[in-house]
Amino acid sequence: MQRFAGWFFAVGVIIGSQKDVWHKALQEGWRLLLLPIGTLLLSALTAGLVGKFLGMPMTVGAAIGSACGWYSLSGVAVAKVWGSEIGLVAFAVNFLRELLAFCLIPLLAKFSRLAAIALCGATAADTTLPVIAKSTDPKGALVGLISGGLITALVPLVIAFLSWLAK
Repeated sequence: MQRFAGWFFAVGVIIGSQKDVWHKALQEGWRLLLLPIGTLLLSALTAGLVGKFLGMPMTVGAAIGSACGWYSLSGVAVAKVWGSEIGLVAFAVNFLRELLAFCLIPLLAKFSRLAAIALCGATAADTTLPVIAKSTDPKGALVGLISGGLITALVPLVIAFLSWLAK
């Protein structure tokens, strides 16, 4: 656990000390919002379509996918609306997304920093941030922090909206 905390401290020092990185990131303006919003929408849409293909309502699949790797929230939130079996599926799918992100970030980052960050979803702001920072550059770490933070803020709202739609 201390090693993990050390990684977060190191990432914070790297991001905080790079004043030009902050400036460049903020110059992106509204375009900086495209990655988290696109990640959230495409995750929900893709999971909704897969869910439909597997015989479940599209809103259920979309709710599972819209958690974007936040497995501790998705399992509980989805289970409250659709039952414990679907909650377990939401937990497992989002847990596997995070594990997959840990494995694929270094490979994806060689081709596209944004693809590596998008794969992480909500976890880009916390658990996968050290891997993003190591596999990309300081700007990639900052974009990951911002993207993951925005997705984390939006996930509960999206799941609540999808559960309202399902009623």
